[in-house]
Amino acid sequence: MTTDIPKVITLRRTCYACPAQWEGTLDTGEHIYVRFRWGRLAITAAPTHKRAVECRRADEEARVILEWSEGDTYNGYMSNERLVELSGDVLDYSEIDWEKVGDDDF
Repeated sequence: MTTDIPKVITLRRTCYACPAQWEGTLDTGEHIYVRFRWGRLAITAAPTHKRAVECRRADEEARVILEWSEGDTYNGYMSNERLVELSGDVLDYSEIDWEKVGDDDF
């Protein structure tokens, strides 16, 4: 991994499916919110947890890190492994202890 991408310091799976979601923090001090529902993955970051969850494009301090979608709009499950496959180019997960995150895919 390169050092110019944010490092995920904490990550916790808060919902298994419909939506699959995770919450955590980055080495930048930002909070991140990861949500996969209706076949759409969104990863957002902001100075507070609430602002990361409610990420509005007009909020100058909140940002979308990644948006990805697939054809199956009924899909709401994603494994930890798939999350890393899709977002590993924009987030560094090297510090994460996956056994503490939740889910048994790792």
